[in-house]
Amino acid sequence: AAAARALALDPELGDAHSAAASVKFVYEFDWAGAEQEFKRALELSPSSADTYDLYGRLCSALERFDEAIALHKRAQELDPLAHPADVATSLLRAGRYDEAAEAARRAIALGSAARGHSTLGWAYFRMGRMGEGLAALERAVALSPGDSLWQAQLGQAYALAGNVERAREILGELEEQSGTRYVAPYHMAYVHTGLGQHDRAMDYLEQVHRSDNAE
Repeated sequence: AAAARALALDPELGDAHSAAASVKFVYEFDWAGAEQEFKRALELSPSSADTYDLYGRLCSALERFDEAIALHKRAQELDPLAHPADVATSLLRAGRYDEAAEAARRAIALGSAARGHSTLGWAYFRMGRMGEGLAALERAVALSPGDSLWQAQLGQAYALAGNVERAREILGELEEQSGTRYVAPYHMAYVHTGLGQHDRAMDYLEQVHRSDNAE
């Protein structure tokens, strides 16, 4: 509503088009509409690092990885401190693990410590260096102990590495935490997916979807 109001007041506001694009992408699943808004935002504000970064996330979600990487690199060039990690994530999703690890190390150096270590961990993991990968994921959890995302990813990694007991321990910790604070259902789905419990993971993902639709 705020983005629509801003555009009603001034249709030439690039940031407002970018905000509208983000809503279409994340909440409405209108990816074509989101892309149109991102392109208009960049026409109006060609130096907006935030828009390049968010547009890159859309392309990455659509598995258009070359475009995503280019957009994220441009965002990083424009504002390296604000956008140090997304290029590493897109490189990881593209299967370019060596480059992802290098980009993750740069992100860590620029201050994105927990996310950088998590991405580095998955890059190592996908390269078959499971011990180093788990150590990096453990580091991400240690750096941000209140963030259930990194804890859930660690649980998933342990499950995939064959340490089912440790994965179940982490799942139990997340379930216990959910009794006193919010733990995103999709974080729980990470661990269940790693354990091969896909029906249970889908239950949690459907819970997220129902919640989004209710809003």
